[in-house]
Amino acid sequence: MYSQQQIENLILKFKNTSLNKPEWNHEAHIIVAIWYNWHYTFEQALKIVRTNIKAYNESVGTPNTEISGYHETLTVFWMTLTKNFLAYNFHDKIDNAINEFLKTREADISTTSAYYSNEVLFSKKARREWINGNKKPINLDFNNLNV
Repeated sequence: MYSQQQIENLILKFKNTSLNKPEWNHEAHIIVAIWYNWHYTFEQALKIVRTNIKAYNESVGTPNTEISGYHETLTVFWMTLTKNFLAYNFHDKIDNAINEFLKTREADISTTSAYYSNEVLFSKKARREWINGNKKPINLDFNNLNV
């Protein structure tokens, strides 16, 4: 369970690239996705997260290349999945939303395998640009909701 303070501390460290590399795990990615989706429109949140992940990677010595670092499809996938969760589930506080999502099966890192083959997900093209699931497309309908 993450407290509001723990969440804000993680976001601050992410923003100013002071997060220790081992702390930048799957749960941290989820927290970042939900936090930005909570505070911004999807388009704004995605733009900020893209920029911040690339900057963070560079700060810890992870090059953003066709085989390393930033991955566009994974970023858009998790940003979309968490935005859908927020759009279809009411929460009065962000820590409740984050903690609830982290308890779902969707939060598991293996969720991508329901949407993508490894061949597609780990391709150079998927790292460079958004590709919707080749096994099952992800729902992008939240764009029409007032969230």
